[in-house]
Amino acid sequence: MQHRQHTETILARKRQRLWKLEERQATYGLETPVHIELEIDQLRVEVAELERTLAKPAPLARAYQELVPPDRRPALHPGLIVIIGPGRERASPLDPVALAAIEYHRGSKSATLRHCWLLASGGERGSLDVATQLKQRCAEYGIAAAVWLVDDAFSVQETYDLVQWLFANEVPPSGLADRDVICDFTGGTKPMSAGMILACGAQRAMQYMTLSGQAPNLVAVPLLVQFAARSDSG
Repeated sequence: MQHRQHTETILARKRQRLWKLEERQATYGLETPVHIELEIDQLRVEVAELERTLAKPAPLARAYQELVPPDRRPALHPGLIVIIGPGRERASPLDPVALAAIEYHRGSKSATLRHCWLLASGGERGSLDVATQLKQRCAEYGIAAAVWLVDDAFSVQETYDLVQWLFANEVPPSGLADRDVICDFTGGTKPMSAGMILACGAQRAMQYMTLSGQAPNLVAVPLLVQFAARSDSG
């Protein structure tokens, strides 16, 4: 807005100068001095350029909209099954996305999260070390955490079987029901994410961590992912 006002001010001044010179040109007629004619020609070019600039539509101000509004975020859950990524060697030894998921369900005051199952990938570039460190962080928060290893990070079946096994054999002894546990499939490999998604289906809660806010104040927040059961008829 200020830039446009500045342009309008300059245009008004040049128009006023042009009108005065044109009046002098009309008075002199054919005897108009060359320097006046040259200045008139230059001013006409500048005025036309400024008018074209002002004629362009002003860019619309982008209304900020959260990528994940509050009503699309999951409720805090006392149980979390989360796939652990390898972290960043130089930036952070932990998986910042998995840590953000833990922090979210832990809550700022209520300390909702009580049980956490950390699914780590094996191999040289796996996330077992990162998961172990996250387990220690959970202990500091008073959260019961366990690390479970997926030997083949590129096997959909292995992650699928593990998630199903956890719901059948680990969740009930913790005092939680399936509805009390949410699964985060953000980290890890695509096959691991696919295995978790297939294991959850339409019956179990899932989430995906996204960045929300405006730079430089971006924060990781979860998006609630839900699949509706489909019944084919006919």
